[in-house]
Amino acid sequence: MPRRKTIQNQIKYKLGKQMAAKGESKHAAKENLREQGKYNPTNLMEKIYGIQSRETAQKVGNNFANWHIANGGSRYTQLNDLFERAEQWLAEKRDSSKVSAYTLHTYRSALGRIFGKTPNVELPPRTREGITRSRGHVPGNYRDEKDLVAYAVQTRPSDLAKLNPNDFRDCPRTGLYVVDVYDSKGGKDRVSIVLPERAREVREIVERAKSEGRTRLFDPEPKKDAERGGHGYRREGTQAFYRALERDPTLRVRCLRLYPERDESYVNRKGERTKVTTDSYTTRNLKNSDGSRAPNRTYDRDLLYICSLSLGHSRTCVVVNSYLF
Repeated sequence: MPRRKTIQNQIKYKLGKQMAAKGESKHAAKENLREQGKYNPTNLMEKIYGIQSRETAQKVGNNFANWHIANGGSRYTQLNDLFERAEQWLAEKRDSSKVSAYTLHTYRSALGRIFGKTPNVELPPRTREGITRSRGHVPGNYRDEKDLVAYAVQTRPSDLAKLNPNDFRDCPRTGLYVVDVYDSKGGKDRVSIVLPERAREVREIVERAKSEGRTRLFDPEPKKDAERGGHGYRREGTQAFYRALERDPTLRVRCLRLYPERDESYVNRKGERTKVTTDSYTTRNLKNSDGSRAPNRTYDRDLLYICSLSLGHSRTCVVVNSYLF
C-alpha cells in the first residue's frame, strides 16, 4: 500500500516541480514571452525562479494546512480537493482585519501557485499608505553610512548587502559615478546612477573600503538591517534624483547617454502592443493618504525612463505610483 502524503508534503512536491533550473532567469523568460506576444503580467509564470518565492509559497501552504487540520480536516486530504477550503481560509484572513492588503495578495498568489488557479476571493486594494514595515525612517535622517548609500544609490536592502566596492566606477562617456548591481530582484543586472549631490560622500566610503581590502561595502548587521528603512530611502532618493534631473538639463542628457534609447510600448485594451508616442506621463485616479482623489500630475517620460532603469524597474507606472507620487 503506498504511503499517504500529508498536505504539507504534497505542497512541497508540487512547488518543487515548478522550480526553474539553477541559472534560469525570470527576466529572460518574460522577455521571451513578450517576443512571442504571450506575456500577461496578471498571469502566473509557469516556473518559480527564486528560492525565497518558493519558501514563501510553502509557508503560506503550511499555514493553510494547519488551519484545515485545526478545523477538523484530515492531514492526508488530497490537495486537489482543497481548493474551496483554501478560498474559505483566504476569506477568513481578509475578514479578520489583522492581515494587511499586501500580505493578503501574497497569500492569494501563493495559493494560485499551489493549486494552479487563483482563488476567487475579492481582496482590498494595496496602497502605499498601508505599508509600515521597513519604511519608518525620518526623511533626511541617516543613522549611518549604510543609510546614506541606500539613499544615494536608491537600492534595495538585499542589493545593498551584496555591494562590492569594486562595483562602483566612473563612466568616462557620461562623467557619472555609477554602480553595477548584479543578480538583483528577478535575476536582473543593472547600472544604477549615484545621486550626483551625494557622489562625493559615497566615493569616500567606497575608497575607504577598497583601501581596507574589503569584498563587501558593508558588514551584515542582521538585527539593525531588519529595522532599517531601506525602501523608504530608496523612494526618497528617487524623488531627489528626479528633481535633480528636472533642474539640470545637462544631467538629463548625460543620463540618457548611459542607457539605450527609450523605446516604450504598452498593451492596449485589445491586447495589442502599441508604441508610446507621447513625451509625458499623466497620472489618473490616484488617491491621497486620506482617501481623497489626488489631482492629476504630469511627469517627463525621459526622466521617468532614467529613474526606472536606475531603480531596476521596467514599468513607468511603478516608478510613479510607488516612488514619485
